[in-house]
Parts: sequence; structure tokens; C-alpha cells
Amino acid sequence: MKRKQALRALWLAAGLAMIPWLPAHAWEAPETDLKRYCTLTMDFETPHTPWARPYARGPLRGYYFIYTRSEGMQTHAREAIELMQRLDLELDASYLYNFYSEHWFGGDAGERRIARLTAKPHDVFIFHDLPPSKLPTNPLRDGRTPFLEKVRAGTGVVLIGTDDGQLFADAQVMEGVPPFLAGTGAVKAMALGKGRIIQMPPRPLIPYRIGWEVEYDYWQEKLTRAVLWAARRESPVQ
Repeated sequence: MKRKQALRALWLAAGLAMIPWLPAHAWEAPETDLKRYCTLTMDFETPHTPWARPYARGPLRGYYFIYTRSEGMQTHAREAIELMQRLDLELDASYLYNFYSEHWFGGDAGERRIARLTAKPHDVFIFHDLPPSKLPTNPLRDGRTPFLEKVRAGTGVVLIGTDDGQLFADAQVMEGVPPFLAGTGAVKAMALGKGRIIQMPPRPLIPYRIGWEVEYDYWQEKLTRAVLWAARRESPVQ
């Protein structure tokens, strides 16, 4: 009897230990949670320069994909809001995080949301610390196919601290950096069909000190220009 109880306890412990290794597709968050945590708000304003808000060439619509190597998003999601404060830009957002393995926030529901939103009109897609090759490809939650279709049709792409993950293997690499992006530190500019793609360096890691906000503000100015260029909304005046 004691041996059977010991075996049961052993199997239970093994089963509990395997829970964190279950695939991401075994769960999904309620739609109410997705809407609550993926809706970006500017209710809490931080010091900033409105580089292009309002913008003479009109507002933009974008989709911001954000990655963090930890279970929580920490302040990573705030990067999208900081950009919205400075650019006349409305953003959808999706989060990829790491908890034993990589998961899109919301599980299956989060991936279905990505598939829905990538198929909708946007001026620009922004990938922060993750390549677009990580977009879900499950036939029932495919975000990569509509994404590529939109880019080829003219939607821009901004890569921050990442590359394309070889997803744009047939893209045409431009010679040099466009004049509008001079001084931004842009790594590479490409064209895929009608879509413009710009690869930017990582977001600078600025230590806390007096005046750190100014350095961050200038980084956001560079990012603002990258978004405008990718979306074909750059100013005609140099």
C-alpha cells in the first residue's frame, strides 16, 4: 500500500513538473484580458518632444510587436506609448514573452488576434527586439501570410534591434541610407514589393543620470523618422 502511494506521489510530482513545458497552444486568455492589456493609452504622460504630433501629412496607423526575455513585460510596452506621444500614430500591440519558452500573450486567442489585425490596413509594422519571422504560422492562426501580403502591397516595416529573420530573403537591399534617415544610425534599408523596410539599431540603454531624458528623446526622434520613411510619409522638405 505504501509503495502504491509513493508511486502515485511520484507520478503526480512528475506531472506537475511538466506543466511549465506544455505548448503555448494549450491555453488561451479571455478576449476581455487581451483587450485590456493590449490597448495602449497615453493617460500617463511623460516628458517628451512632440516631434511629429500633430503631423502635417496626417495621422498614421501601426502595429507594434514587442518582445521581452522575461515573464513580465517590465517597461518594454511603454516604448510603444513613448513613440505615440511624439508621433501622430495610433497603435495596435502584441507581446511575445519568455516563460520556459516563447509565448504570444493570450496563447491561441493572442495568435488569432494577430492573424485578424495583420490582415487589417496599417501604414507600418514595428518589430521591437523580435524578427517578423516569429509571427504565428499555424493554419488556424496564421499572421505571417497576411503580414507579407500587406508589406508587398506597400505597408512599411521598422525593425528595432533585430533583423528580418531571413523572412525578406527576396527583398532588394538599397544602396546606402536614404537622406531622410541620415544620422539615425539606420543599419539597412530594403524594399519588398511596394513595401519599405528599415532596420534600426537597438534602443539605447541609457543609465539614469541628470539629462537622460534628452538622450532618450533624441532616440525617439530618430525612430519617428524611421517610421515616417517606412510608411512613405516623410516630409518632402529636407
